Amino acid sequence: IEDAIRRSEIITVDAIDDLRRIYYRTYQRSPQRWWLKVVVEDDEVVTAYRVNRIKRGEKVLWQR
Repeated sequence: IEDAIRRSEIITVDAIDDLRRIYYRTYQRSPQRWWLKVVVEDDEVVTAYRVNRIKRGEKVLWQR
């Protein structure tokens, strides 16, 4: 989770809550590739889980 925040590939704003920042980092384990999604609010991790794609409606703040 810390690695995903420090070396994120994409940072977005949550589609529903503007105070939440979402950090994405890709990981690959053969044969699948997935994103680790880390949701942060008020400098605190709210949740983290893996997803297949970035959620529609999230506004991209930064992209590597």
